[in-house]
Amino acid sequence: MEKAYSTYKSTILPITIRFVTDEQDIAFKEKLGIDLKEYVTRLMTSAVSTSSRRQDRAKAVIEQWARLSLAEEAENIANAARDPLAKAGTLISTAFQSFDQIMQQWGRHD
Repeated sequence: MEKAYSTYKSTILPITIRFVTDEQDIAFKEKLGIDLKEYVTRLMTSAVSTSSRRQDRAKAVIEQWARLSLAEEAENIANAARDPLAKAGTLISTAFQSFDQIMQQWGRHD
């Protein structure tokens, strides 16, 4: 890494890998069964593809949260509606407020 930095003022993998000696490469392959350059290539490829999938996974989590929140609120409304003393206007108003809050949170991530 010192050679990479002193030569190129960088320690990123594509630069650093150039300074790996044959002895280091052989030792790495003997220990792990894979060529060091192949390992670094896989590591870099994985980092790029993982990054793009991370956003998709985050969206899936938010979608799941929204569905669970809606189901919970619907259950609360159903339970409250079973009360013979409940006022329909109050139930509707409360439901709209709750659904609006869920929509605002979900909408930020759509």
